[in-house]
Amino acid sequence: MKRSQSSFCALLCFLALSCTHGSAPSNMPQAQPRKEASDDPFELIIDDITPFIQKGYRTAERTPDDIDIIVIHSNNFLGVDSFSTEGCLQQFEAANVSPHYMITREGIVIQMVKEKDIAWHAGESILPGTDRRALNASSIGIEIVNTQSEEPTPHQYKALLELCQQLTQKWGIRYIVRHSDIAPDRKTDPWLLDWDQFEHDLKERVSEDLLFPRR
Repeated sequence: MKRSQSSFCALLCFLALSCTHGSAPSNMPQAQPRKEASDDPFELIIDDITPFIQKGYRTAERTPDDIDIIVIHSNNFLGVDSFSTEGCLQQFEAANVSPHYMITREGIVIQMVKEKDIAWHAGESILPGTDRRALNASSIGIEIVNTQSEEPTPHQYKALLELCQQLTQKWGIRYIVRHSDIAPDRKTDPWLLDWDQFEHDLKERVSEDLLFPRR
């Protein structure tokens, strides 16, 4: 795994926050896409922009006793370029919400909120098969950038698997759920993600004891 505080992603974040404070710098560097060679081993790349996110979460000091859920979402920019990273950041900022992580079409993971902090991503929610509600406090949220007509890319799928494996082993995660499972009257995402295959692949990597409760 490779972690960085990418200047590119930092500037994307500044762009999101600049919508009410003027324009972003004109010399913004360009993101370097992943190599597409099929024989290249996959490396999880995490760009940490947490120092630049000011909204959509509250600070906390959560421990593994507090966190036992991962919630998977889909998100896209409601503009010309559906997959625009800066566009997605603008939307999160405007709505005062945030996931902990967002996975770009290239499979690069952008960390927006520290795992120990509480991100506002789940909204009104209930864990299937239980009476547990308001799941932000006990969960980590991951957004996949895709649309209802365009499925996650292979790089996104690999990044999601690797990230979920690491988070599960680090925090002792017990439940993996879709946004639509915890808010079925409001949400339909994640879109076009083969959930049966994802459950099989993640259990194979981590443990058959992982729970995937569904609506």
